[in-house]
Parts: sequence; C-alpha cells; structure tokens
Amino acid sequence: MCHQQVSLKGSEQEKRVLVPWKNAEVLLPVMANVEVLPLSEEWDGILQRIDQSLKEDDTGVELGDTVPVNVTLTDARTGQETSLMQYLGHQSLVLEQISDSGGWAIVVSFGDQKGAQQWLVKTSCPFPMLLDSQRKVYTAFGLHRFVSKVWGVEEMVYYAESMAKNIPLPNPSQYVNDDPQQMGGDFIIDKDGVVQYMYCSKKSIDRPSVQDILDNLKKLQ
Repeated sequence: MCHQQVSLKGSEQEKRVLVPWKNAEVLLPVMANVEVLPLSEEWDGILQRIDQSLKEDDTGVELGDTVPVNVTLTDARTGQETSLMQYLGHQSLVLEQISDSGGWAIVVSFGDQKGAQQWLVKTSCPFPMLLDSQRKVYTAFGLHRFVSKVWGVEEMVYYAESMAKNIPLPNPSQYVNDDPQQMGGDFIIDKDGVVQYMYCSKKSIDRPSVQDILDNLKKLQ
C-alpha cells in the first residue's frame, strides 16, 4: 500500500495519525489534544467545527446584484489608489479572446504590494492587479476564510500526489505574509457593475475553466 507523509511541525507537541483515503494512506499531524482519528471524515469534521467557531457573515452578492465598484483599491504595480469602476465599460488590450468579447480581466488580491509585485514578476501576469487589503470586495462577493476547505484530507492528498509526481506547487513569497484559508472566486460584472456570472471556489483547488468564463462572457455581447 502506498504511503504519503505530510508533516507539519509547530511549537505544540506533534502527533500523527494514519488516515485511509482512496486506496492510499495519508499521515496527517493532529493537535495534541486529539488522540485518534480512525477515519478521514473525522479529520474533516474537526476542521468544519473550527470553521463554525470562526463563522463569518455568509451574506454576499448574487447574480443580478450590483457590486460595490467604488471601493478604494490599490494598483499593485503603481501603488496608486483605484477602483473597479475605473475598468467598467473598457476593453482589454492584453488577451484577444477577452477583448473580442468586450471584457477586461482583472486580478484582485488581499495581499500587500510587495508580495503582489513578486507574484507579478514570477507569473509574468499581464493583467491589472488590484489590492483589497481590507477585503471589502472579498466580503461583498461572499468570499470568506475556511480551514476545512484548505486543510481537508482531499486537499492534503492532492498536494501529496502532486509532490510525488514532481508537479511544482506554488511557493510562498519570501518575507510576505499570506492567508491560505482565504477562498477565491471568478466573476463577470457588466459595465453597470451588475454581477452576470459568479463562481465561488468550494475548495482551495477549485476553479472554473477558462472556456466556461469565456463562454459566459460571450453571452453578454
């Protein structure tokens, strides 16, 4: 039987438990006050209870709602203040498929400018990147923080299998604080700031296909 070991070291006493998952076994660290986790469901259940204790307001925009396009954001490249309003009704000059559909791709992040600039260099991202340090836009779109959606067994297995296959995983930027519990999403808003498409990630590895986004963008033409 295949064994994948995921070891996270911390200041607390570290314990490990063998959890069965899809014909494999994953060795997961557990908190010192947890003695045994015989099933993967129990591990995920603990994380879900943590989420309940950290529960935030579940409200967020829905299809047809108008988003707060005037919220002050920061341009990751220049450091200047801006907002989503500055991009509504304009066409992208970067990606032909988006431009042909009359759209503009924008990346929004909660991180700081230093980390954002490192990410832009590393990925060669050509799109505008705006920083929402107070996460007002994230909150408006119903994008919250979850422990269970990031550190669940399925996600741990995904990362372990990727490492076993030598698939490169994202590395955190040096000296930059990150928040892996923050969920993301993909949205299309029209020139009036109305939500026409929304996809809130259910897991940290969950994203819609580019084709799905382009197909929905074309419907607005």
